[in-house]
Amino acid sequence: MVAHAKSWKAGTAYKVGERVAIRVDGRVFVLVCIQPGKSALSIPDLPRTGLSRIWDGLCVWEIET
Repeated sequence: MVAHAKSWKAGTAYKVGERVAIRVDGRVFVLVCIQPGKSALSIPDLPRTGLSRIWDGLCVWEIET
């Protein structure tokens, strides 16, 4: 996928600083965990505006630029 980023997985515990990659509409996004927790059971929705934070189950991610 993307160097140094694992593929996002549902129902997985993530730690602060972990990086995951998700593919949405043919584009790959790298997310960095800023609040640890367990991810949701489906891929999180990416913001359609200028927001860069994503709430995913108990995790909070920031889109890496």
